[in-house]
Formats: sequence, C-alpha cells, structure tokens
Amino acid sequence: MSIEEYKAKIMELLKPFGIAIETSDFSLEFAVQSTIQDILNFCNLKEIPKELEHVVIRRVLANLIGFKLQTDGAESMNIEKGIKSISEGDVSITYYSSIDKGALLNKFIQDSKNYGLDNLYSFRDFRW
Repeated sequence: MSIEEYKAKIMELLKPFGIAIETSDFSLEFAVQSTIQDILNFCNLKEIPKELEHVVIRRVLANLIGFKLQTDGAESMNIEKGIKSISEGDVSITYYSSIDKGALLNKFIQDSKNYGLDNLYSFRDFRW
C-alpha cells in the first residue's frame, strides 16, 4: 500500500470522529511515515506486508486522535456512545448513559497505540 493509500483510508476513518485532515497535512504524512518506520524497525523488514497494513492504520489513528485530543479537547470530537457491556445469550448491548468523552478517547488511544503487537511478533525477523 502506498503512503497516499494509507492517508486516504486514515482520512476516511477520522471523519466519524469529526476530524477533517487534508492530504497535504504534514501531521498526517509524518504520522504515517513514522509509524511505518517504527514497525519496519521493530520487525527488521524492508517493506510492510499486506497483513500488517491494518496495524499501521490503527496506530496512526491513535496518534492523530491523541494529538487532536491534546490540542482541542474531547468536546471537539464526535463521540456519542460507549459500550458498557455486551451479553451473548439473546444479544444485549448496554451503553453508558453519561460518558466522559476524554476517558473513552484515552482508552481507545492507549489500546490502539499497542494494537497488533502479536501480529508484529509473528512477522519479526531477528538480527544475528
């Protein structure tokens, strides 16, 4: 996947959060390239395999949402519901009635920054 394809997917995924970024935005370019380089370094690879593209996207989302949260605050983003619990028998989903947007976003960001670590280990090539 090219840098431009990553950027297009990330821009689409940011829309539901109320974050609009232009393709020419330096922060988007920097987040994509630095995340790709971090993964390449960790795995000791020359290029990102198709199976790791979702890891790049999720980690870039976390970085950009985290930056937006720090600069503009949680109220600047569209977060309406957080899932409180899910039951399996006769399927039931309970949502938080009062939600702290900042806490919900921070949880998503922390989970996403470490997202795919098991996948990275499966592609890791050790140096000798």
